[in-house]
Amino acid sequence: MLMGLLIGSLLPQQLQADEWVSALVDQLKQGQVSEPALQGKGMQSADGLFLLGWLYDQGRYGVTKNPGRAHELLQQSAELGQFDAMRYCWSRCLVLTPAVLEQLRQGVEQERPQALYLQGQYLRQQGQDQQAQVLLEQAASQHYVDAVGQRYVDQFVVWARDKRSLNEAVSRLERCVDGGLTVCYYLLAAFYQKHDDPQWALFYYQVLSLVDPELYLRYQAQSQIAGLLKLRPQPDLGVVRSRAASYLSQRGVTGNDRIDRFQRCRAAGSLECVESISQADLQCLLMELESSLLRGLRDSVGYLNCVKRLGSG
Repeated sequence: MLMGLLIGSLLPQQLQADEWVSALVDQLKQGQVSEPALQGKGMQSADGLFLLGWLYDQGRYGVTKNPGRAHELLQQSAELGQFDAMRYCWSRCLVLTPAVLEQLRQGVEQERPQALYLQGQYLRQQGQDQQAQVLLEQAASQHYVDAVGQRYVDQFVVWARDKRSLNEAVSRLERCVDGGLTVCYYLLAAFYQKHDDPQWALFYYQVLSLVDPELYLRYQAQSQIAGLLKLRPQPDLGVVRSRAASYLSQRGVTGNDRIDRFQRCRAAGSLECVESISQADLQCLLMELESSLLRGLRDSVGYLNCVKRLGSG
């Protein structure tokens, strides 16, 4: 009886939140979030807070960029248990409050892959490597791509301690890329850099910058790129990026959409096409929600208009 009353009291609120999110997504697909009133509704929805926080963070679809407001909304979403919001904001704006840590604990108990991965990262930061590794392995076993990538990096570091040759490493890492792990582009670049080959190091760093700009910025400093350019006979980064774009547009299918999406540039094969897709998905599509709330956004008028504005801006 009591449970029925509780469900009855919560259901209308949840329906209101779901309707609010649906209305917001419909406006995104049309290209403009035009109703300021939307910003005051549905705030009990973790997904809605994440979506609205992302809009303020990127300043797209008619929403004025406001990092402070963005971080506030993303924090609220995380404290309501939106693990993708935690990941999106993890290293740059998330405060690990007791509420966030409690949500992570519950997510680990439920064996949610995002929670397992993030709790593993948190434990690593606390120096609890053994416990962290257990959680990362659990997340990887559920095919959570960030955890799979982290596991591969850890395994590769151990494998490379035996002074592997460059050819051995390249062969292993190219198979890794064929399996759809974008982090292996970073490992390829780093290994070429270690073996004093600035040409191929630059090439794979630029491939990574196009495939996964967030990962590229996490691992790579611009000072290193400048240093590698000085070691080339013709220090022209544009030429390297054009080669990287041609490679991405012509390479085979891996099963990872972050890599495979560039096949839409196969006919053109141009840097402009590849950069457009790279930047558009970063700023016009919240990829964490692409398979659920934002399904179909990439094919919408709103997304295409967002891409056009990026090109003209």
